[in-house]
Amino acid sequence: MSNYSGKHSLLILKFPYASRYGGGEKHTLDLADSLRSKGYRVVFAGSCPILKQEFRKRQFSVVRFWAGREPVTPFTVALFPFTALFVFVGLTCLLLTQRLRGIRMLYCLSLTEKLLLPFVARLFGMKVFFMEHRMLDQWLIRNPLRPLFVFQSWFSEVITVSKARPANHKHLSSERLQA
Repeated sequence: MSNYSGKHSLLILKFPYASRYGGGEKHTLDLADSLRSKGYRVVFAGSCPILKQEFRKRQFSVVRFWAGREPVTPFTVALFPFTALFVFVGLTCLLLTQRLRGIRMLYCLSLTEKLLLPFVARLFGMKVFFMEHRMLDQWLIRNPLRPLFVFQSWFSEVITVSKARPANHKHLSSERLQA
């Protein structure tokens, strides 16, 4: 795809531990559709087979990328320190490439990119958003990587979604996404 220099452009990342269609995926697709209808360029990059398929069906740009397993189980948390540097370098290259193509905002869906990218994305002049469910699960509350998550969240705007909030993506309006 050609370079896009407009300020309305969003990169969505997702590298899940497991993939299934649920509320987060529906929210993400609704958000992408809504933003595109308002003139935004939306790009998806990740290893989530469900979102890759759905974004392709809707004719969005899709970048295949693998960033290891999301550190949400004892095994993947223990493995994370040994893979983090390689994943960080790969994700930083992906981020820089997309930034040079005009992407101005980053939307993080899984823990891997939330732990590694927000500070770097801010250095690249990007606005960063985390999508979180209203209730935090035990995999984050008890995760030994939580201090890194808290640190990176200082460079991000956290967006919460839940079934308890109708029309989940309405509070994430195009005005709020201004870079």
